[in-house]
Amino acid sequence: MLVNKILSLSSLSIIGMEKNAGKTTALNYILEEARKRGNNRTFALTSIGRDGEQKDMVTSTHKPRIYVEAGTLIATAKDMIKRGDVTKEIIESTDITSAIGNIVLFRALSDGYVEIAGPSSVSGSAKVKDLFFNVDPDCIFIVDGALSRKSTAGHFLSDAALLATGASVGRNIYNVVEKTVHVVNLFALKKVSENIRKIVNNTAEDEHIVLFGDKIKKVKTKVAFSTAKELSEIMDDSIHTICIKGALTQKFVFDLSTYVDLKGRTIVAQDATRIIIDHKSYAKFKMMGIHFAVLDEIEIIGITINPFSPRGTDFDSSKFEHMLKEHVSIPVIDVLREKGC
Repeated sequence: MLVNKILSLSSLSIIGMEKNAGKTTALNYILEEARKRGNNRTFALTSIGRDGEQKDMVTSTHKPRIYVEAGTLIATAKDMIKRGDVTKEIIESTDITSAIGNIVLFRALSDGYVEIAGPSSVSGSAKVKDLFFNVDPDCIFIVDGALSRKSTAGHFLSDAALLATGASVGRNIYNVVEKTVHVVNLFALKKVSENIRKIVNNTAEDEHIVLFGDKIKKVKTKVAFSTAKELSEIMDDSIHTICIKGALTQKFVFDLSTYVDLKGRTIVAQDATRIIIDHKSYAKFKMMGIHFAVLDEIEIIGITINPFSPRGTDFDSSKFEHMLKEHVSIPVIDVLREKGC
């Protein structure tokens, strides 16, 4: 069962396909189900962005609050501490920054509600993770990702990821299913050989592209500021693998394909969170015979669905769940329906 799997992890990222996809509802479900199962491990919570507020700061719609039990560890901006109603024990004030101030670690001494505004960067979240494990080496670290921050699942920040999707992703249920399955497929990309992985990970910080062929070529340029034409001029027919250390965008792939025949070649991203390619473009690239892989795999262990949207676009929950299950082999649940809401 999904919750049992989560309780066996040391860390988890909850990533949303869009705002209002149900990340906070999914988090509350995990915490509640853990209580029912008599879980004795401590949860350690933070976010990239703001979570647990009563009203969405952008849409002004009401949002679910985060309910924690005594003993839970929290990392949030200092100004957010007073917004919860739990009794608190301050553990550490840090120099880790967020959008609204430095991060403070505290332990909840009573059950109650909290608001979390965590670090504004993945590196900040990684520091928070280390601090949590210094406090409790057996804790379950959960980071709740903000809008367009799928990168919270990467950078070795978590053992696995939970994907939250819903009607907020689009008005058409078929299109939302297609987009969601695409993200799952990206996270399922296979890892390159350990030899290639070691070579790329040991390159200099400014060597952003590594080409593998008869010779290994390391390119000192950022993908965003290079042209495909320049890269094509140093590629020869022996090049079979192109490793990109930064963001892998569909524009880069399209541009490169106009200068180089990419059929049969493999383009490698650091991990699935770095791939910024929509499902339609990805399908075109696959038809062109282009292969994709990653240096680091990230496992999506389940999908939570929210069939409701603040825009008023609602999906049939059972149909939504069934359509996704036809395309993926991981658990798919509507957590509110599971709770009988």
